[in-house]
Amino acid sequence: MKSLLSLFSVLFSAASFSQFSCGTSPESFSSELARRERISNLAPLFQAREMAGNNLYSIPIKPHLFSNNDGSNGVSFTQLNDALAELNRRFAQIGVVFYFSGTEFEQTASSDFNAGTQDEEIEDGFYEQFGATNAINLYIAQTVLVGGSGVGGYSFLNPQWQQYNRVWVVTGQLNDNKTTPHEFGHYFGLPHTFNNSDSNIITQRELVTRSFSEILPRKNANCGNAGDFICDTESDPFNVSPSAANCIYTGSETDANGDLFHPQNNNYMDYRWCPPYAYTTGQYNRMTEGAMLVTNANDFTLDAPETAQDAPQQPVVSNEDYSILVSWTDVSDVETGFIIERAENPSGPFIPIGGVEANAVVYHDVDGVAGVTYFYRIKPSNSAANYSGVSSGIVAPGCGNLNGQTCSLVVNPSEAAWNINRFILTRDGVELIDNGPSGCSENGIGNFYADVFADILPGDQLDFNARSTTGPGNTGFNVIGRLWVDWNQNSIFEETELLEDASSFAQVSGSFMVPEDISEGSYRLRVGLSAGSYLEPCGVDFGELEDYRLVYAPLAVGQPVSQFGISVFPNPTRHLLEIKSSDTLKNITVFDASGKKVLDLNGQKTIDVNSLEVGFYMLRATSDNGTSVAKFIKE
Repeated sequence: MKSLLSLFSVLFSAASFSQFSCGTSPESFSSELARRERISNLAPLFQAREMAGNNLYSIPIKPHLFSNNDGSNGVSFTQLNDALAELNRRFAQIGVVFYFSGTEFEQTASSDFNAGTQDEEIEDGFYEQFGATNAINLYIAQTVLVGGSGVGGYSFLNPQWQQYNRVWVVTGQLNDNKTTPHEFGHYFGLPHTFNNSDSNIITQRELVTRSFSEILPRKNANCGNAGDFICDTESDPFNVSPSAANCIYTGSETDANGDLFHPQNNNYMDYRWCPPYAYTTGQYNRMTEGAMLVTNANDFTLDAPETAQDAPQQPVVSNEDYSILVSWTDVSDVETGFIIERAENPSGPFIPIGGVEANAVVYHDVDGVAGVTYFYRIKPSNSAANYSGVSSGIVAPGCGNLNGQTCSLVVNPSEAAWNINRFILTRDGVELIDNGPSGCSENGIGNFYADVFADILPGDQLDFNARSTTGPGNTGFNVIGRLWVDWNQNSIFEETELLEDASSFAQVSGSFMVPEDISEGSYRLRVGLSAGSYLEPCGVDFGELEDYRLVYAPLAVGQPVSQFGISVFPNPTRHLLEIKSSDTLKNITVFDASGKKVLDLNGQKTIDVNSLEVGFYMLRATSDNGTSVAKFIKE
């Protein structure tokens, strides 16, 4: 059976974030019995693998990538490799390592395929012509239609025949950290947590109780033979009662015993967006059996070879703002991309954290926890274990977006999106920052700290506005927004540094005060916007984080200010800066945006600024009449 995830759609001007939905039949108990019989027949293989200590499955994936006729609206190779890293991260517990087969990705420029409007005969012909019989076929298109309805993807449960050996995922949900692991969960045998919750056969509805020794008239537990057939996932009544608010189940439905449901809302196999997502131990055990099933299918194999190639050279690491910059030398010309893995010990265990396209030689790790030391290694994405050496250790300076990609890098212009598309900061109606349209940033976090900043003073009241992307007819999402400023400059956004918590349609606005006791220097401002329910300084679902810089660069303590007047021109300037003053100047000092002195000159009124980096500066001039300041920008 196909297992479906609905594609998000913006239906009205104040649309709330939609849930997954499914349009196919649930997994029946008869199918479950057939699965158990197949596993029983494979028992000798299970035992042989266990005795041999061979607990690793290296499983190839063959991607089929669709775009429009002109090549637009397709998935990027970086997104594809990043999705592979996420799969390897989630399936490591069952000993599965995925890799891409071949040296190139199959790409099809077809607006019909990309829009899901190809007829069934053409689609079947495509599967027959291009479908790999020795790898999982992963199809990615902008729109996937099943029965005329848009879905986020589908897969078949434990496929045993080549005609079912495929997984579909829509481009916009490939990297949302839920859809792709959800669909591969189906491929490895997991039903939805709410499987059969509305079945006409009452005995197929899963009871809340987990006690198999209930005393009549209560019914004892049936979790092993009903619902999703897994007992450590709670009974989920989604098909009859999907009610949830802020990831807390609010339904009042009861099961056949009169017990209230209390489903897990963050399971990969449910239909609610409640990160951090997880599989249970029972689901992992079932997928372990599923790995044996799909690697012993009837008319296809999962043994496409890895691509022989030299491993990347040992990576070099350095700090860059809140991220760790990982760089390496690419010594292969046949890789399909690279997978980056990280550990807290040079001997591991290493966890996949991201992927990049072929020929890339850098990766920004924005997921680190401040103060923790990390080590890194790299491998080609069309290799299972061809690793580089391990990097030296490096301490993480702060956090980025722990959820990885959330807003969609591929946005249909006719639809709204849940990203920060414009951020505005003002003081007394004067614009300090206006950044946009900025679209969706890689990894769901935009780092504008170095280039977009505002000069502040203690006690300032600052007003802000953060906007998401709206569609035609003012369609969009209800969003929540929050701001943090790292006032204590420890690279950690603490709860006391939360400035605003607001919600509105498509945008949020508010005000905050600069503390009276701040010291000179630069302060990181982080703004977050989400159309989901999870928004923290280091993570967001269905939204984006962006960083900006607030700068307080006061004069030296005790210096009088503005006892005589100066002005500077041209402003901005590229080469020379002229100072206009009726006084004779004694000394000129120039500070950068962090308050660091960069020039210390005598009283000339023409200054060569060629040596300065592009950015914002403050100039302080002294004369017999006192001290005055002016600001300028070096282009």
